[in-house]
Amino acid sequence: IVSVSKAGSTTATVTTDVAHGLTTGDYINTYGVRDATNFANLTTAVVVASTPTATTFTVVWGASVTATSYGGYVSRVNGGQVQQGAITQVVQSAAVTNGTLTLTGSATWSGLVIGDYVNVVGCRDIATGATLNVDGAYRVRNFATTSLELEPIKADISPSIGTFTSVNCGGAVIVRTTTRSHDF
Repeated sequence: IVSVSKAGSTTATVTTDVAHGLTTGDYINTYGVRDATNFANLTTAVVVASTPTATTFTVVWGASVTATSYGGYVSRVNGGQVQQGAITQVVQSAAVTNGTLTLTGSATWSGLVIGDYVNVVGCRDIATGATLNVDGAYRVRNFATTSLELEPIKADISPSIGTFTSVNCGGAVIVRTTTRSHDF
């Protein structure tokens, strides 16, 4: 999600960074939009109301309000099966220091274990909607209360992240459904 907005209505217009591939009547979930008050995670299946363009669609989302927010992602609900592995905390800010991505969440991080592989999705600056270029695969290094520290897994599946100070953003974390085993 690049942005989502409502203009005195319960109907939100969602703008995506790539073609969404949705049609009117499809069901979706959303996670990680920065303004969780006006655009709370849609954790149950919600129907797409319209698809005006390849990168916009509308959906009834929460109370009537005029608001705009950024970040997060949309997932299609197939056969009534909602998004698996989604973490309900919403990313509020991101920073990178010494190769470690630190995400500040909207609440205490839960549903994670140190060593889990996760995907970071939809991290976008709330001032401009620009991507922070940190979306990708990581390993959970540590977490305490609202702070989540992630390290890249390896170069071919993790983004090449530089260094930047804290940026207010939206975004989401999904636990990867991978199994790791070790021989001793």
